Amino acid sequence: MNCFLEAITSCDNAIKVNPTAYLALNYKALALIMLGYADEALINCQQSLQINKKNNLDAYLLITFTLNKKSQFQQARIYCDQAIYDEIRSANIYNNKGFALLNLKDYNGAIQCFQEAIKINPQSDEAFSNMGDSLSYLNQFEAAINNYDYAYQISNNDKYKVKQLTLELELEKSQIKSILNY
Repeated sequence: MNCFLEAITSCDNAIKVNPTAYLALNYKALALIMLGYADEALINCQQSLQINKKNNLDAYLLITFTLNKKSQFQQARIYCDQAIYDEIRSANIYNNKGFALLNLKDYNGAIQCFQEAIKINPQSDEAFSNMGDSLSYLNQFEAAINNYDYAYQISNNDKYKVKQLTLELELEKSQIKSILNY
């Protein structure tokens, strides 16, 4: 915790010396997020974007990630669109936009974003997993299972295998209920 407070102090000092030090604003925002001060972090990122919009991927990522965490999905989508408009091409921006759209129940729009994220970074396990979530909501269960499985294969992260197995179990339970009710 002290290291984040020290980082904030260092960033504040850098900003005093150079008020256009947008990277210092980004680093300060990251430290604020780590300390649980999301609203203050958002303010720093917005200030950073006022200084530099065109090459400021970090600020856009911090803002969109934080807004998604705060369930402010429409705002996150707007910032993702702004980043894309500013020609910032990032798998994480498309993944963050897809996550926002998924939570706004625009599953087809979300899938398009996850596909774009995967085009940019074919090893994006989060994009594959999130696409699986969207496909599941559209009742495309086999495709969802395949996405979870692929996310697991490229990352070896057990959370994707758990998603896959949970969906498979739910499908089996549903089939058993159908047979019993027949």
